[in-house]
Amino acid sequence: MASLNTAKLIDGIDIAPKRVQIARDEAARHGLQDTIYYTVCNVEENAFPNSSYDAIYFNSSLHHMSDLNGILGKCSKALKAEGYLFINEYIGPNRFAFSDREKQAMDSVFQMIPERFRVSHAEQDRGQIRKQLGFPDPADVARIDPSEAIHSEEIREAVQHHFKIVEFNFAGGTLMQFLLEGIAGNFKESDAESLEVLDLIFRIEDTLVEIGDLTPHFAMIVATI
Repeated sequence: MASLNTAKLIDGIDIAPKRVQIARDEAARHGLQDTIYYTVCNVEENAFPNSSYDAIYFNSSLHHMSDLNGILGKCSKALKAEGYLFINEYIGPNRFAFSDREKQAMDSVFQMIPERFRVSHAEQDRGQIRKQLGFPDPADVARIDPSEAIHSEEIREAVQHHFKIVEFNFAGGTLMQFLLEGIAGNFKESDAESLEVLDLIFRIEDTLVEIGDLTPHFAMIVATI
């Protein structure tokens, strides 16, 4: 956003010091160190000045927040009167606790993929043809990363509580987030047949979401106060 000259000043906040250092180095490499001010902190505990921002952007981070109402309430106060909230997020089931229907749809589409496009690129089974999908155990997700998708399925309702949603666009991934995990490298521009299969998967996912059989798991949201 800074390189596109979208703002005079950007506050970048992340809880991970290493990520922030990488970002600082990248900003300096592009001569943008005076445009972006980075802070290492838990954004949920950060005190935002009221009516100070023209825009606030969550990029795959809001689904890690333990108190959606708390953080969104602070954001609504921190935005100027005509400010915008931008969200690019996973909004699917908490802890990836997929429904039986979602698992059925994912597995059915996975089995449709020709074997040559199911060769794993992952470290644990590289080179092997995957025969079935593995779904995450919500208990394991919570144990490994307590913040992962903690209240993800409640994001849309929480945003509506504090803001007026002006745009809600499905961003894909309902089937494909786990369907293509480890095998996405088999779909290449140089292989026309692989792209035809990929296009079929896109169309199946889009259709099932559009008719209401599946719910969006990823979305781009634009909202105002």
